[in-house]
Amino acid sequence: MADKNEGYCSTSVPHIIRLLMLQCFKFIYAAGFLLSQAYYCFKFTLLQTYFCCKFILRKVCFCFMSILLQAYYCFKFILASILFCFKIILLQIYYCFLLIFASSLACFKIIFASSLACFKFTLLQVYFCFKFILLQFYIYFKLILIEKLSISDRKIKI
Repeated sequence: MADKNEGYCSTSVPHIIRLLMLQCFKFIYAAGFLLSQAYYCFKFTLLQTYFCCKFILRKVCFCFMSILLQAYYCFKFILASILFCFKIILLQIYYCFLLIFASSLACFKIIFASSLACFKFTLLQVYFCFKFILLQFYIYFKLILIEKLSISDRKIKI
């Protein structure tokens, strides 16, 4: 004779093993999903860091090329004007060095500001990736707890 509660919540060993296997598969699937999300978050962050560094290096190269070009033309101009009086040459040297110093200072300010902005953005990206992963772990374990409580409620009703 069949038990009237048999289909509701069975406590037989095969049924418990099936439930445990189902929980294991759910956990493995969720862990795989979370690991893939963490992988893509870190991959995106590394890619973003690569492009930020590439952008900063381009700015550094552009600034140094600009400084070298300015220095080249200043010295070329100085050498071309040696035929004129000594005071004009000294004045030109002074203003050329001032121009080189001012442009290099401005370039280094731009490089520092852009690298700081890229670094802040990368840190924010990493922070939000970790926060998102932790939130998913929290929701997953909350669902497991709710499922465990509902199973224990069914056992009490039997």
